[in-house]
Amino acid sequence: MGTRPSKALRRWYESHEESSRERAALRAHYELLGVLSQGGRAEVRLARHRATGTKVAVKAVRRAGSWSQRFISTEVDILKSLDHPNVIKLYEVVQTRSCVYLVMELAGGGELLKHLEKAGRLGEREACALFVQIARGLRHCHASGVVHGDLQPGNILLDTRGNVKLSDFGVGSRFAAGQKVAAGWCTADYRAPELFLRRRYDGPKADIWSLGVILFFMVTGSQPFEAHSLQSLQKKIVAGRYTLPPHLPVDLENILRQLLRVDPAERPALDDILRHPWISRCSGAQAPRPSAPGDKKLNFRILQRMSKMGYNPLHTHRSLIKNAFNSAMATYLILQCQAREQEVHRRFEPADAKTLPQSAPCATFPLPRKLRVGDPGVCSLLLPHSDQQAEPKNTRRATLPAIPVYSQEQTHSLKAARFSIPFFSLKMRTASVAPQRGASRATRLKAKPREDSLGSSEAEQPRHRQQGVLESFRRWRRAPRRCVNFFRGLGCFQPNTTAPLAPSPVAPRRRSK
Repeated sequence: MGTRPSKALRRWYESHEESSRERAALRAHYELLGVLSQGGRAEVRLARHRATGTKVAVKAVRRAGSWSQRFISTEVDILKSLDHPNVIKLYEVVQTRSCVYLVMELAGGGELLKHLEKAGRLGEREACALFVQIARGLRHCHASGVVHGDLQPGNILLDTRGNVKLSDFGVGSRFAAGQKVAAGWCTADYRAPELFLRRRYDGPKADIWSLGVILFFMVTGSQPFEAHSLQSLQKKIVAGRYTLPPHLPVDLENILRQLLRVDPAERPALDDILRHPWISRCSGAQAPRPSAPGDKKLNFRILQRMSKMGYNPLHTHRSLIKNAFNSAMATYLILQCQAREQEVHRRFEPADAKTLPQSAPCATFPLPRKLRVGDPGVCSLLLPHSDQQAEPKNTRRATLPAIPVYSQEQTHSLKAARFSIPFFSLKMRTASVAPQRGASRATRLKAKPREDSLGSSEAEQPRHRQQGVLESFRRWRRAPRRCVNFFRGLGCFQPNTTAPLAPSPVAPRRRSK
């Protein structure tokens, strides 16, 4: 007869079956794609949400001892209470006996530490843009009563657009206004001086010290406190001994000295830091496009879309009220993030190039040739023959320049052929200087020329044009009616249909004694 399995073995079988069912429930909603990072107590995998097709990050934390249990519960509790564009978003929590799975927002840009190691030191404007986002996310944490406790570039993530996402709140803690927190654990290079005393300390002030070390690292490419051992590093941090490079601006040196003050009471608050002159000077930098703020109201369009996926709207509403962070709430939060991304895309992205009018190539706009008097385009601008009425003799009419209505092609042709007809241009300038009746020939020839519409006098014209002006005077005396009909035909004068004016009296000539 076979021996019966022991109680310990049966418990292992039961826990293994239960864990398999829970993993199957996780795989029912998410498709695991690969491993993003792996540490001593946690592993981050890339997954795809089956219902929406959105890529997410699944953080698997193993249950191993009371300290690990406290680490998991602290991070889950803090992430559930934070909702800010610069803080990583939690979607769902799946707990098993051996592991806890945290389904979170995916930051495709990787860690800030890798970005700094690849780029060396950042430019002043880029460092300011990232620093402002870190400070805003940290300010939201402090306003929610949360201390990060381990602020460093390895715990700061970047998305695909360069936005900052604070993560890894496992060593964080909660605090009330004016309350000091217990001594925690932090990376040695970013640890505040008061943490080495092993006493209760002001949590937000310690985070501000770490923020100053991060800013120093971004603008210089090196750590402010470097040592070969932990004891020598502790002595430098407690004494506040560091060296600023000489190439840094004065306002940047000022904000670094304020952040890295040994006395926590002398460190400025985050609101004062964000109003620093260095921030104001670099505010014109092209900062990464921000994400849309969180919306507390219930989105009924998302509920309607989830109902088509098979989710019960009442069950989803209860999950949101209780902060259950189950599959229904995860689907709602993912769809909500998609709606925010679409809103940000609509607000910040330029219009599609296809909707803008595209200019045609220059070859499609050939230059028109100069018009001649006999061209069809010029003939089409002449007045009708019926409008050329005969005038009685010894009468005058008040005339105004005509304003003809041309087509677009004729307008372009006229602009290209501006003053291209010599006789037309001469007649336009000499029409206003017609000799008066009774004046002698010498007086007419010595008449002072007037300025034309282009602002240049006839005396400044070439010699052949001046000769043409003299010849036009002779033609005007011999054939005045011919010139008037020519101007009227070109559209320069419009015949008046009103009654003719009375003939003006002519002054009698003075007889020479």
